[in-house]
Amino acid sequence: MYLISCDSCGVVLDGNKLPFPSDIYNDDGSVNEHAASWDGNGFVPKTKCPVCGEEVLKRISQTR
Repeated sequence: MYLISCDSCGVVLDGNKLPFPSDIYNDDGSVNEHAASWDGNGFVPKTKCPVCGEEVLKRISQTR
């Protein structure tokens, strides 16, 4: 389990249970902006918060 919080509403979620996309790139190698967002260091998978609907980012350095 890794805990992740929504920056918008503050709810704490189990990041392993959220439906993050496994592939964030298009066939041509560009980033799929519907599946990923920039976190300040690179593009990471994103999904919607089940509580408020805002973006929740999967920060790669936090996964285990």
